[in-house]
Amino acid sequence: MNNQLLIIVSASIERSPLSFPAGALSVYTSIIHDAFLMETLSVSHSHYYGDTDDPAAAGEKLASFTPDYLGISLYLFNREWMYAFLSSFSRLSPETVILAGGPDVISSPEELIRRGVSYLSIGEGETTVRMMMYALVQGNKPEGKGIYSQEKPSLLPAYEPDLDALPSPILSLRNTLDSYEGILWEMTRGCPFHCAFCAESRGNRKVRSYSFDRLQAEMEVIREKGIEKVFVLDPTFNLEKKRTEKILTFLIEHSPPYVHYTFEVRGELLDKKTISLFSALTCSLQIGLQSSDPEVMKHVDRAFEPDKFYARVSSLHRHGIVFGLDLIIGLPHDTLESFKNSVEYAVKLRPSNLDIFLLALLPGTELYEQRDTFATSYQSESPYLVIETTTMNEQEIETALAIRKGCDIFYTKGEAVMWFIRVIEALEMSAADFFLSFALFLDSDQMREDDDTFVLQEEFIKRIYTEKGKTEFLPLILSYVELHQGLCYLRDCGEEPVVHLSYPIEILNRLDDEAAQKILMDPGTGQREHDLLLYMVEGEVMIEEV
Repeated sequence: MNNQLLIIVSASIERSPLSFPAGALSVYTSIIHDAFLMETLSVSHSHYYGDTDDPAAAGEKLASFTPDYLGISLYLFNREWMYAFLSSFSRLSPETVILAGGPDVISSPEELIRRGVSYLSIGEGETTVRMMMYALVQGNKPEGKGIYSQEKPSLLPAYEPDLDALPSPILSLRNTLDSYEGILWEMTRGCPFHCAFCAESRGNRKVRSYSFDRLQAEMEVIREKGIEKVFVLDPTFNLEKKRTEKILTFLIEHSPPYVHYTFEVRGELLDKKTISLFSALTCSLQIGLQSSDPEVMKHVDRAFEPDKFYARVSSLHRHGIVFGLDLIIGLPHDTLESFKNSVEYAVKLRPSNLDIFLLALLPGTELYEQRDTFATSYQSESPYLVIETTTMNEQEIETALAIRKGCDIFYTKGEAVMWFIRVIEALEMSAADFFLSFALFLDSDQMREDDDTFVLQEEFIKRIYTEKGKTEFLPLILSYVELHQGLCYLRDCGEEPVVHLSYPIEILNRLDDEAAQKILMDPGTGQREHDLLLYMVEGEVMIEEV
């Protein structure tokens, strides 16, 4: 008879296609498939959202059930929410035994113990948490590999040797998947690379894969439930060429056309065959560039050949594959100048999004252990961000963060990939300097970041072209920008915009391949003010003059 209650708690940043609590659900699924535990336990999972759910109220609500056991899933992004939750919960249910798992438990285990957590799961938690519960329901103290307690504070992680022995959350919880906007799909665990900034580099680097039969069964659930957003969790999806080709071929043949996949890949490992397969699937790729400086990359244990990377990633455009790039501010030996060069290198590859992160010195990583050799100032608590390094002082890092802000709003949020190069080309500005000027424009004019992004883009373009004495380019550049903004609006919102253009669309289309200066020097280039209505017919963009 079930007479003891275990509640597992997870908290996402916000409600989005990425808020599928894969880690907590994996542990939950492992427990409910354990016949011995289910003779004694009742188990539930409570999922909260950090932007809308009050942690104190959540703590009060769950404490009212007076559970025997509480498990929390801890990440860097939800640590503060969980701390507030624990404070509220523990005050009202002091007898509950609290367990914690997740990637961030290793960063401050003593702090978690001080806040009332009795046992931590270090490493992969499915078997470890079950072992904890075996001991607890029998009145014993949990101990062993992967279990940290005040009495036995071991940080030795536990790993699952046979992934197929673990029950699948997707198969087991198929009836609850409708409540999520997307799912995180795990096909492998482990990473053979040893990038010094990444926690994967110090864990079990042996790559372990789920069987193809299991993936096929999970694909059937994705089809059955009509799931539209799937994020593949593999650290490097294209690591093993034959397996990558087999999975992509299977997805192409069996995925409904409305399913969009996101994969994390290594740019250097892209090849003609896998690129061709990616192009046949509705998907986007996220690629960790981090820095374009080989010397910087060498100091984080990562080889980098700029020409090879550029050639392989740029070929994605020829196949119509959407991709994004990541950069990191504050890596060892990185300077403001080399960071600006990395921004320039990345923008020339024309990613759909450019995500820039300030280096976090995550406990358990190689850079965390080396932090005092290159970081002169950093946060000692979550989120562990670097403040100053031996090669980037605090002001330079603030400047890099301003560049990030400008890039986030103007380029990524503003969907500027199709036209951005032409804008800075005519200005003879670097991408980094342009983003920095845009960030300063937002601050000095007291513009709000949540104002209409397209309006902000146009206002700044007018301002910067005027300041640079380039006003002769404005009618052509603004028309090109407005045309693409209209196309984005049509695609994103489904509404039919009217765009005002100062040049015929045939001339604007030339900007896809030619510089604005060359077009304006052409005697055949003539202005013509007119309005165009953009609309869709059976998935194709149609244009009609108003």
